[in-house]
Amino acid sequence: MADDPQVLAAAQVIAGIAPDAILLTGLDWDLDNRALTAFADLLAAQGHPMPHRHATQPNRGLPTGLDLDGDGRAGRPRDAQGYGAFTGQSGLAILSRLPIAGVTDHSATLWRDVPGNRMPDSPHADVQRLSSTAHWDVALTTPAGPLHLLALAATPPAFEDRNPARNHDEVTFWLSHLPDAPFAILGNLNVDPRDGDGDPATLAALATSPRTPSRAAHGSRRRPARMPRIGATRRWTRRNTTARRATCGWTMSCPLPGCASLMQASCGPRPTIRWPNRSRWPRIASWSGSI
Repeated sequence: MADDPQVLAAAQVIAGIAPDAILLTGLDWDLDNRALTAFADLLAAQGHPMPHRHATQPNRGLPTGLDLDGDGRAGRPRDAQGYGAFTGQSGLAILSRLPIAGVTDHSATLWRDVPGNRMPDSPHADVQRLSSTAHWDVALTTPAGPLHLLALAATPPAFEDRNPARNHDEVTFWLSHLPDAPFAILGNLNVDPRDGDGDPATLAALATSPRTPSRAAHGSRRRPARMPRIGATRRWTRRNTTARRATCGWTMSCPLPGCASLMQASCGPRPTIRWPNRSRWPRIASWSGSI
């Protein structure tokens, strides 16, 4: 892995930022987490050890044996619980310098069981899960108390008729599962607040929740004392002009803090991130890209 220039560059960037915890997306899962262990070893070799980690089998590529997409053929990538050519393709992983106190995994939740869901009629509603990749509530132990990372990687609202509805329900799932503690929603939301095939109401639902701050709050200079502030590595977009319906040049990932004092950020076509100064609370980063 250290011989791959792209992987080495990713490790060097992360080590330079030195987050206390990071969510990786697009990382293939394997049974013994050998890929994640190798990347963690590479980070340590770059001077930033992150000994605590979490990665479990994602829904991506998890076979169902059914024709979930209704094309008359079973066992194809779109018939898995989440799109994938093999089990574990493009999963999630969390690396942390801080201890992980516990994980609540919602990845097996059936789509039909989500209150207010937009699931289209399906003969396989008793099998189809909501999460195209995973939904984790990962609690970190910090000097200032527990901090919950609400992680996901939602399906793009394109390519299949059911995907816009699934994207909306994946992103807004956390609104009914917010912890009674500081938290941050992070990962690949795969929806732009203005453009694309996604429903703009998806991000609006998060922004207007009483538990998450508005854009106006992000710009406020007033900060309650001793509250965490969280940073993200950078904005990641796909700039493929042949895939205009998917994610061409749009904001697909945006970390959403549980209160305005967690992070100064704006979710929009050109989000801005300000890294915090020294604080009792950890730095949290999200890296979206292939490793």
